[in-house]
Amino acid sequence: MGSSLKEERAKLQEVRTGINSDHGLDEEELERRKAREVELDENQIIVREAEAKGNVEREAQVTLESTTHLFPMWTLQRIQSEVVDSPINIG
Repeated sequence: MGSSLKEERAKLQEVRTGINSDHGLDEEELERRKAREVELDENQIIVREAEAKGNVEREAQVTLESTTHLFPMWTLQRIQSEVVDSPINIG
């Protein structure tokens, strides 16, 4: 995904440079280039959103893994068995 982002950035920069430097182009060509720039901007937004979602998912996975390391399954089972074996009187 990182390489495609770099490619999209390069294309976007190329289009922007072309629009700014080519004053001799006809209106139709300028419109096509501007439309392409808008499309590339939209693609950039989609890529950033996908990367952000991926980051959130990775962070959630790391949190889950760290929780299982801090509180392994045998600890949970031990706590549950102690509660069942010696219940606490509340009230």
